[in-house]
Amino acid sequence: DAYIQDFSRKLGARWVMVGNLVVNQVKDAGAGPPRVSALAEVKLLEAREFGDELVTESAFSVTEKEGRSYEETSRQALEAAASRVGRYLRADLTLLMAGKMSPPRPSKAVFKGVTPGGQKLLRRNLAQMDSVQRFAVAAFSNGVLTLDLVLRQGEEQFLKELLAAPWEGQILAKEPESGAAGMVFSLRPGPP
Repeated sequence: DAYIQDFSRKLGARWVMVGNLVVNQVKDAGAGPPRVSALAEVKLLEAREFGDELVTESAFSVTEKEGRSYEETSRQALEAAASRVGRYLRADLTLLMAGKMSPPRPSKAVFKGVTPGGQKLLRRNLAQMDSVQRFAVAAFSNGVLTLDLVLRQGEEQFLKELLAAPWEGQILAKEPESGAAGMVFSLRPGPP
């Protein structure tokens, strides 16, 4: 990043944007169709020496091959990831130009009754939600999954998107919060 910042500074730029697009074929142990995943990452940096990282965004996309070539499916997955990260970046730049910043919002969520299949579905849904910047598994034991979340928007928008996500044979319900645990949900089998 330092080289790019120095080069941009010499050109008179105030900010510089750097990014990366990565694509790979998903190797799934399940019997699902072949898929391709893509990750788009973007950073907005101040061009000055030792400048700050003003914005960091990333977006993930998964596309089924459906009989198409790897190249065609890869391009579609990359375009989807780039489009999502562009949407996030547009909102960040609008705030930045207005002299404001939207700081990431750390949060926690606990999901009870999670099976291995339910965990896979949950992770897929979280990766597709605009309100989630990133997430990490903090703990998983006896069907209880605890996640550390970084939200782009508040918990209200997160909750709205989470409950509207496709749960394919699972029922997601919000439970009363229990202090420091954060948001609490239950995930149980439902109609297919």
